[in-house]
Amino acid sequence: MIVRNVAIVDPDQVGLGVTSIVEVNLVDEKAARVDKAKQLFRDAPEVQQCYYVTGGPSFVLLILSSDMPSYEATTRRLFAENEAVASYHSYLALDRVKAGMDLPMTAIRDQVARAVNLVVQQARLRDGSRRIVAVTEVLDAEEGQIQTRDI
Repeated sequence: MIVRNVAIVDPDQVGLGVTSIVEVNLVDEKAARVDKAKQLFRDAPEVQQCYYVTGGPSFVLLILSSDMPSYEATTRRLFAENEAVASYHSYLALDRVKAGMDLPMTAIRDQVARAVNLVVQQARLRDGSRRIVAVTEVLDAEEGQIQTRDI
């Protein structure tokens, strides 16, 4: 399922050269407090990614800023002045080694194989009419390869 189409822009080229990864600990994990924090982080344009996690902090965020003063203003607004936040810890990225949201092709092929049962191929004839030229059954996806059989 396609959620949205986006353009990947180099943050440095649009003046967003400071990348930080922030661990946020809430004062507690009560549902109302967690939901309010989720909404706050969703609404903050500086927050590029936000994950509610287990095993350590409450949230892990990826934040883009133009410079350190703007990053400080963001941390004050989202964390330091937020009574729901017990603590936060920032990691500043020295180099963006890899950044992407691409899904592994094997996962996509597996989804297609589970969702599609038949592939019907049509051809347009010279008179403008159409004719079915092939029907293929989708059997399975194995190791990233879709298994089919012509019917």
